[in-house]
Amino acid sequence: MSKFHWSAIVFAFAGFTMIILKVGWFILAAYIMLWLLFWFLMSFMIRSNFFINVIHQTSKNNVLLSFDDGPHQEYTPQILEVLKKHNAKAMFFIIGKNVEGNEQLLKRIHNEGHIVGNHTQNHKVGIGFNSTQKVINEIDKCSELLSKEGVDVKYFRPPFGVTNPNIAKAIEKTGLSCVGWTLRSFDTTKSNAEQLLAKMVSRVKGGDVVLFHDTQKVTVALLDKFLIEVKKKGLTLNAEIL
Repeated sequence: MSKFHWSAIVFAFAGFTMIILKVGWFILAAYIMLWLLFWFLMSFMIRSNFFINVIHQTSKNNVLLSFDDGPHQEYTPQILEVLKKHNAKAMFFIIGKNVEGNEQLLKRIHNEGHIVGNHTQNHKVGIGFNSTQKVINEIDKCSELLSKEGVDVKYFRPPFGVTNPNIAKAIEKTGLSCVGWTLRSFDTTKSNAEQLLAKMVSRVKGGDVVLFHDTQKVTVALLDKFLIEVKKKGLTLNAEIL
């Protein structure tokens, strides 16, 4: 039973008790709103494992690099070259619609020993408001497309790291394992490579799963130096998850 289900039981029991005790409707309404706000906030905290158990750890002496939103015709090949240079293996969470025209690039990711994951077909902004079946359709379309290209997937990362009961049910029904992260690069929100690099180097440690995006110029700019610094810490760069 997930943390969400336990919290729902507590919520229902406490609410029922308040009704029995005949507390004011204003207090009861405020109580309900606070619980709904709490659940809403939890939907953006993938590391909490609130709605579903999420993988967000690699072996203690390893750093797992993960790249979302690709493949990107310009930046993904450059990132692959940096990874090859450092003999690093990573996870690439693919958006299905981005595969068209980049089929050979997808095969290159797979053939070079990286793990390919599912990041839905369309990466919809409002996926958190979708029904379970709509989320399943998004996941299945991406998996089917990847399978046609000879890539079978076992792992899924929800767009924006959003989870909720519907998304959790969809992941369980599709049989994929949900993967999160412990260290975010913020490469989609900031463009100063040196500042991002300094912050990441100061924070990275063994066991981290790092979130990058292979659709960003700044990621290409900082990746080589970041991998050098990770190696200086005596850490490996393998595609291992726990």
